[in-house]
Amino acid sequence: MSVSVLLVEGNEINQRLFKAVLASLDYGVDIAASGLDAIESAHANTYDLILMDIHMSDMSGNDAAHIIRTFNNHYARIPILALRDDTRFIQQESMQSSVFSDILMKPISPSKMMQVIFEHLGIAPATVNFQQASAEALIPRLNS
Repeated sequence: MSVSVLLVEGNEINQRLFKAVLASLDYGVDIAASGLDAIESAHANTYDLILMDIHMSDMSGNDAAHIIRTFNNHYARIPILALRDDTRFIQQESMQSSVFSDILMKPISPSKMMQVIFEHLGIAPATVNFQQASAEALIPRLNS
């Protein structure tokens, strides 16, 4: 399955970690460091999944996701997963507004990240070996 992912994350270390997890799945990954970059990338490309940080320098992830959802029918349906490091946000605007399909709390283990992604892409867990996603297996990818 060829999956195209837009990773919206301002922190360079998180970008490298998340990209390594996605690359281990042979997913294509584009990175946007801000909400405006995410909107431009989503407008110019077609993605199967978006991972969206909630806190960005230029706009909230909630606002960027809302704008992307309005582009077309494709973006109205795809999974947009919020990346969050603060539990206070969980029951607030993002889930109430239905812009996000789910929330991933940082720090997140590679296996948990993969599990949530597969769930939203409709990939059966039995076809995936989550043990292969250990941090040790990803270290060489982080250095590339």
